[in-house]
Amino acid sequence: CYQEQQMFTQAESLYQRQLSILYEQPNLNAREIGVALNNLAGNYERSGRIGQAIDIYGQALDVMTSDARTDPLGVSTTMGNLGHCLCLNNEHRKALSLLDKSLVIAKRYLPEDHIDVAKALHRLSSCCEQLGEVKRAMQLCEEAVAIASHCLPHNHSHIAVYLSQLASWQLRGCYWPSGTVC
Repeated sequence: CYQEQQMFTQAESLYQRQLSILYEQPNLNAREIGVALNNLAGNYERSGRIGQAIDIYGQALDVMTSDARTDPLGVSTTMGNLGHCLCLNNEHRKALSLLDKSLVIAKRYLPEDHIDVAKALHRLSSCCEQLGEVKRAMQLCEEAVAIASHCLPHNHSHIAVYLSQLASWQLRGCYWPSGTVC
């Protein structure tokens, strides 16, 4: 555990150094800064520092949306990351709004069977479940399973995670593959 924490600390230092260099550039590049902020926030998220991750993902989103040339898929990813952390932090309504927007962007710019669409669906599904919107959550998760099953190997971990969510609803008597909802 100590070694893992030490790795997060070392990575944090490198990400912050990267950001310092990017901010010193004469022509700020919103995309590069947004990606660097996303990386730093992801490091905080993985190390369990969700509050810090939320702050940095928020900064990344602000930077990325301030530049009209920013890649919309980068914005979608950042919205999804921020929404996921907000959901973990029990800020479900804020999370739901961002996750919905992230999914709309992903569906607009990616093929309908792209794994990033499945990930966006699954994150939104998880948030809906926490808000008690079980029927919507199940529909979103079923869609994620269908997409992931189409574009990933049959034994991929994402498929297993999505199926596990469906199985947990089935164990509670809320889900049957025919689409019947409790």
